[in-house]
Amino acid sequence: MKPLAVPAGRGDVERPVRVLFVMIHMSMGGSERLVFNLVRNLDRRVFEPSIAWNTTPDRPSPIRRC
Repeated sequence: MKPLAVPAGRGDVERPVRVLFVMIHMSMGGSERLVFNLVRNLDRRVFEPSIAWNTTPDRPSPIRRC
């Protein structure tokens, strides 16, 4: 089975699929831990994960690359 990947636009070279997980509130509860473990264990040859989270409701939060 061939891994999922996106063509890079140059010949047969493929790049990982970019995935963005958006967390409304990052307090390390159940759903936050689930996303953390999922991102930590994703195959980096296939996926390029990022997580965006909001730590303060009145300001937008930066996107952090994992």
